[in-house]
Order: sequence, then C-alpha cells, then structure tokens
Amino acid sequence: KVGLQDRLAEWHLLEPILLALPESERIRIDPNRSWSLEDWTFWSARLNDHLPCLEFVEEPFPHDTPAGVWLEIAHQTLIPLALDESLSGSGLAQWHGLRWPGYWIVKPSLMGPPDSWMELLAPARHKIILSSAFETAIGLTALLRIAARLPHQTVHGLGTQAWFNDDWGLPQDGPFLHPPDPTRLEALWNSICD
Repeated sequence: KVGLQDRLAEWHLLEPILLALPESERIRIDPNRSWSLEDWTFWSARLNDHLPCLEFVEEPFPHDTPAGVWLEIAHQTLIPLALDESLSGSGLAQWHGLRWPGYWIVKPSLMGPPDSWMELLAPARHKIILSSAFETAIGLTALLRIAARLPHQTVHGLGTQAWFNDDWGLPQDGPFLHPPDPTRLEALWNSICD
C-alpha cells in the first residue's frame, strides 16, 4: 500500500524492497485511488526502472478520473495497471466495453454469477486476479473453485481470513488455502444457522 504519506518518503521505503526482490518475485503496488496525475508522473518515472519487479499498480487514480485518461495512460505506459474498485456495479461491463488492457481484480462475491463475468472476461483470463471480500470458509471455498478455473500461475488475493479471530476460515499452509472437507463446511453452516 502506498499513497498514505509523502510520495518521496514512500519511494524511499519502497525502493530498497524493489532492489532486494529476488528475480523470480514481483510486487503489486496499491495506491488506493490516491494518486493525482502529478503523482503518476513522479511514480512512473521511478517504477519504469523496476519493470521486471512489478506485476501491476492497482487502481492508482481517484474515482472521478475520466475513463479516457485511464485508457490513455494504460496504453502509453509499460507499467501494468489493474482495476479493482472501478469494477463494482456496472463497472465490469463498462470497462469491458472500453477494452481495458490491464489486469482485472474481481471480488466474485460482489460480482454475481461467476459464469457471466468469467465468460465476459474469457479473453483476459490470464489477467484476472480474484480478491476476497471477507468471506467465511463457505465463501472462500467457492472462491477456490472459481480460482481453479483460471490459469494456475495466478496468485489471487484471498488472504482476508487473517483479520478474523474465529475458526470459520480455511485450512492454510503459509500462503496456500485448502478447501475444507464437506463435514467441516456442514458444521460451519449449522453453527451459523443456530
């Protein structure tokens, strides 16, 4: 996450991380819609020197930034961009219609039936990142099933269960989530319904 402090101070924190990152690793940068176009000029000048380290910059611009500006920047830069919050509501269809060239960070539990949006985004399957919206084990199990239908090299953002202090999550080994057995899901469901 960036965009919380002075941009130069944040760059001085991020640059050593980029320099130390192993060649096989890439980083995602999330300004949470905080970058102005002036900020973009500052950051892109620096990030261009670290392109092999970058997977994408997620949703950098404020919500009122015109779609045409987003598209122009996305087509002009070598820095991959990703949409996240902009995909809610009718955003997915809008950006699909505009032929968004970057990544799509999709929160399936907020997007409706998976088959409809997966069909829409089929040509961009390798650029779909699934993201959690604080689901229980039942919702996360559904997300894992959706993730299994996407390219296997994709790293999805499903790490929200660490924010909960309960046992409703999925079994986890490091960054890997595992679907629970059906008995565990039924017990969880029954505890919610009681």
